[in-house]
Amino acid sequence: MFCYAGIMKYFILIVVSLSSSLFALEEQEATHLLWRTGFGPDPQSMAELKPLSRVHAVDAILAQLDNPDVLKPLDWTGEVPAVFDRSSIKGLPEVEARKIQKAFRKEREKRGRDLRYWWMNQMIQTKTPFVERLALMWHDHFTSELSVVKEPWLMWNQHQLIRQHMAGNFRQFLDQMTVDGAMLVYLDGSKNSKGKPNENFARELFELFTLGEGHYSEDDIIEASKALTGWRLNRQNGQVVFVERRHDAGSKTVFGETGNFSYKDILDITLARERTATYLTERFWIAFISDQITEDDRSEITRLASILRDGNYELRPFLREMLLSDSFWNKSGSLVKAPIDMVVPTMRMLGPRAIPLKQLDRATIAMGQKLFDPPGVQGWPDGADWLDSDALLTRWELLARAARLSGSKKARLEGGWLAEINKMTNRDDITGLLLATDALTELPMDDTFITWLDAVLRDPAFQVR
Repeated sequence: MFCYAGIMKYFILIVVSLSSSLFALEEQEATHLLWRTGFGPDPQSMAELKPLSRVHAVDAILAQLDNPDVLKPLDWTGEVPAVFDRSSIKGLPEVEARKIQKAFRKEREKRGRDLRYWWMNQMIQTKTPFVERLALMWHDHFTSELSVVKEPWLMWNQHQLIRQHMAGNFRQFLDQMTVDGAMLVYLDGSKNSKGKPNENFARELFELFTLGEGHYSEDDIIEASKALTGWRLNRQNGQVVFVERRHDAGSKTVFGETGNFSYKDILDITLARERTATYLTERFWIAFISDQITEDDRSEITRLASILRDGNYELRPFLREMLLSDSFWNKSGSLVKAPIDMVVPTMRMLGPRAIPLKQLDRATIAMGQKLFDPPGVQGWPDGADWLDSDALLTRWELLARAARLSGSKKARLEGGWLAEINKMTNRDDITGLLLATDALTELPMDDTFITWLDAVLRDPAFQVR
């Protein structure tokens, strides 16, 4: 019997499922995409994305990876590594020797600040924000702390390594990070020798970089650490070298497999485990979709993980599939903004010089996010952990200052973010605040406007993305 109603229902389902990928983005969808893959909407990006379908919009975001907009490197990054030469103070009076050492430490501290200012400025000014969003994710994944590593040039080199591999092949990325100079110092790889294995890197390789807690044994860590022996950093020239006599070439057993394994063998064995792709997918989920993983999310995580695993850990196809997933589009407002997510969009709205980088750096540190210096091997917190009372107070103080600057004749508003703010009367219209697209107009300078804008920026809705 012909069932017209059944056919129509089936047809409607097909149309609904195709509409999201074939039709132009709605304003909220474009906003969502720009918050999740960058630092929020701006008029130009909105104008470019809104005529596109989800598929074409995601491809436009991914295309940023092909031509990253990167600021000029810091001058000292091309120099020979700055290592203190103790022979330079040999025979000097103690007071003079201490003076020279203090000057060296001050220069090293300055270069650490240079690094943070450079990246903050890069995020504020970039035209390819997805690149910076990915760099932040991987910096939080492959954690190293400048306060431990000490040498800014090592952290700079690691940062460039992240930028080189962040959307390439994870197998190659993990290989390079294993013998990265900053990582060798941070997790004591340079101390890992035959007969005296150091387990720090092997433990974090399994727990934080590939498998997650509970998916390995202590024996696996001990045996893997032996395979990782022999790598050293030459601090005089910054080169990483393999010292064969310090390498344990004997038999090791890791995850039930036995052989005279090198570190590359350990990586291959680890990447072959099904859990690795699942764990990496969970990390991306928390960074781009939701900071909470529910049981209902598991089937989608399994699907995405299989794409990563079957694709030999090629990251770009995986990223595309994740950004096109229904989960990505349906979980709006489920990521709490980290301090960087508050500071950078605000400065992109006000203009890169509205608040000095030094003060922005202090603000993000006060809120708990110090670039190049996460608080420990597990990186920065996620979700509501960012919103303790002290951090919230610092957020509000910064946003209050941004509001005052917006109402000051001294501030130069750029990018058209607040072009029609003077026409708005509904203080809850956050979407209107962030999506103003007309040409920049003169803003009212009265206290009413500043109070209104302050209320908008403090609104709980502005704390999530």
